[in-house]
Amino acid sequence: MRVHRKEKNHTWVKTAGTIVLGLGAVVLMGFLLGFLIQNLWNWLMPELFSVSRITYWQGIGLFFLARFLIGGFGTEGKNKAPDKRGRHASSKAPDEADADCRGWMRYDEWWESEGEKAFYAYVEHKASGTEDGES
Repeated sequence: MRVHRKEKNHTWVKTAGTIVLGLGAVVLMGFLLGFLIQNLWNWLMPELFSVSRITYWQGIGLFFLARFLIGGFGTEGKNKAPDKRGRHASSKAPDEADADCRGWMRYDEWWESEGEKAFYAYVEHKASGTEDGES
């Protein structure tokens, strides 16, 4: 299949447009964030704690300082992502984690043979008011 020159240009223009729009959105969010932090600080902090007012750039600096000290920059979630099977990473070795889950493969079989009867017996016991510790 032959790709026409017009289609190549369209793909390149679309990619470049997406990058420019993304960068523009980041810059716009940065300006809005700095403005928001500056105004919140200048509204609350001087009256509550008798501190001086801050400039726009000091508001941006406060944001980065807070992210650095408290939240990091998005690296804390790398080990929390699910693996191929949708499970979250744990401190257990893979064999231990699989061993903990092997019994659940027989849950449906157990429910069919004993679980439903045991559940209804439990519900009947609770409904009769003869819970442990009651007279």
